[in-house]
Amino acid sequence: MARYALRRLLNAIPILIGITIISFLIIHMAPGSPISQYVDDPTIKAIDKENMIKAYGLDQPLYIQYWKWISDLAQGDFGTSFQKSQPVSELMWDRLPNTLLLTVTSFALAMAIAIPLGILCAVKANSRLDQLVSGITFVGISLPGFWLGLLLMMFFAVKLGWLPSGGLQTINAPSGLWDRVLHLILPVFTIACSEVAVWIRYVRSSML
Repeated sequence: MARYALRRLLNAIPILIGITIISFLIIHMAPGSPISQYVDDPTIKAIDKENMIKAYGLDQPLYIQYWKWISDLAQGDFGTSFQKSQPVSELMWDRLPNTLLLTVTSFALAMAIAIPLGILCAVKANSRLDQLVSGITFVGISLPGFWLGLLLMMFFAVKLGWLPSGGLQTINAPSGLWDRVLHLILPVFTIACSEVAVWIRYVRSSML
C-alpha cells in the first residue's frame, strides 16, 4: 500500500509541473500585463514604468520568469496583489476560515445524503428507484453550479424572501448562530448538489 501511494505521488509530480507551466503560459498569453493599469496614467513617468517592469522581472526571458515564479511559489510566496497592495498569502488566510466552513459543511451534507442513497440504489439495482435516482444524479452533474446558485437566489431570496442572498451575516444586526445558518443554506446546498450526484454514483458502483 505504501509503495502504491509513493508511486502515485511520484507520478503526480510531472503532472503538477505541467499544470504550472500551462497556467503560467496562459497568464502570459492573456491581453495586458501587470502594469497595464498604469499605461494611460499621466502622473506616472516613463522611467517609473520601466523601473516597475524591472522590479517585477518582466524584462527577463520567459523561462527565467517561470523559474522565479515557481521558486517563490515553492517557498510559500504567492506575490503581492496589485489591487490590494498586500501579500496574496495574507489575503488567502483572511478568506480561509469561510472557505473551510463552506467546504466542510457542504461535504458533510453531501455524504449524509449520498451514502444512504448510493447503498439503497445498489441494493435495489435496476429498480424504478435506482433509475429515478440515476436520472436525478445525471441532472445534478450536468447543472452548472453558478446557474443553480443564481436560480436558488432568485427563488428563495428574491421572490420568497425566506433566505438572504449573500454575505455571512445580516448587516447592522446582532450576529447569532441562526443568522449564520440562514446565510449558509443557499451556498452550502448549491455546492453539495454536484457533490451528491457524483458520490451517489461512486457509492453505488462500489457497493455493486
